Amino acid sequence: IDLEWQILLMEAVRKIDEASQRETAAPQKISDGQKVLVIDDSLMLLSFVKEILAEANYHVVTAATAEEGLSAAKRDVPDLVLLDYVLPDMKGDEVSRRLAEDSVTANVRIVYMSGFGADLKPDQDKDANIIGSLNKPFTSELLLKTVEKYMPKGGRKTKSKAPVAAEPAAPQTER
Repeated sequence: IDLEWQILLMEAVRKIDEASQRETAAPQKISDGQKVLVIDDSLMLLSFVKEILAEANYHVVTAATAEEGLSAAKRDVPDLVLLDYVLPDMKGDEVSRRLAEDSVTANVRIVYMSGFGADLKPDQDKDANIIGSLNKPFTSELLLKTVEKYMPKGGRKTKSKAPVAAEPAAPQTER
């Protein structure tokens, strides 16, 4: 019964969002293909989030288990992770700890998604990568605002690029 209730609620919210989007002005471009990894055991929620974020030009990867999410994050490091706190194979705090311990994913920003969202206060001393939470159920508008708020500005800084100051300056000639 709980699953049917969730599906009906998410579909109703989606229809309301779609109707209000049609009434607003032209959609704004929010992203330039920044990567979002969504880890949640609800396939319906994964589909909903992927569709909304893809329409806003985000590159979205989804995972239904913590292990799948950890593998996906290591394979293609995301700019932001939307992480369900309660997963069948692992709790969100364990996922965030494992991401932080891996040098490849150590600096990835994490936003918890949970029905317990009000109770999940990010503890910056314990988990510096957990930067916020998103209460379930949520609307597409709230999802987009949350991702925009927590997405690193200008994309992720990669270690493979040389600093700009290290590039030799072009010779200047006087006229």
